[in-house]
Amino acid sequence: MSALGAFDPGDVCAYAQQAAEKAIKAALAYGPGAVPRVHDLRELQCRAEAEIAPHVTDEILVRISAVVADVTRIVMEQEHEQ
Repeated sequence: MSALGAFDPGDVCAYAQQAAEKAIKAALAYGPGAVPRVHDLRELQCRAEAEIAPHVTDEILVRISAVVADVTRIVMEQEHEQ
């Protein structure tokens, strides 16, 4: 963090890259193959398209959206309690 209490833009980019990487790897963990030990988002995207995309259904997307909404609600409630 900077002296002003705001995140440094470089840190924000690094955290965003890590979040994207973890999200793709989490999805790959559901698939038939091993989770690759790479950090290249383009390579991970290619693997995800080949291994996961054919199996993604509307039902799965609805379930994921519901979980994200629940987690967001819980986090917001916890922030308001503090």
